Amino acid sequence: MIRLKNVEMEYDNGTRAIRGTTRPIEDGEVVFLVGAAGAGKSTMLKLLTGEVVPTAGRIMINGFA
Repeated sequence: MIRLKNVEMEYDNGTRAIRGTTRPIEDGEVVFLVGAAGAGKSTMLKLLTGEVVPTAGRIMINGFA
């Protein structure tokens, strides 16, 4: 289970990539990230893998932050 709660990501240059995203992703659920260039798809993947830390909000994966 993945839980995103009010997740925001703003880069040092002021670019807001993710804005207040709240979303549970259940075990076995299939999720697609789609959108135009610059929509935040790569940033979301980096947040989920721990490559970057959100500037606000919380990401829980299997109960661990």
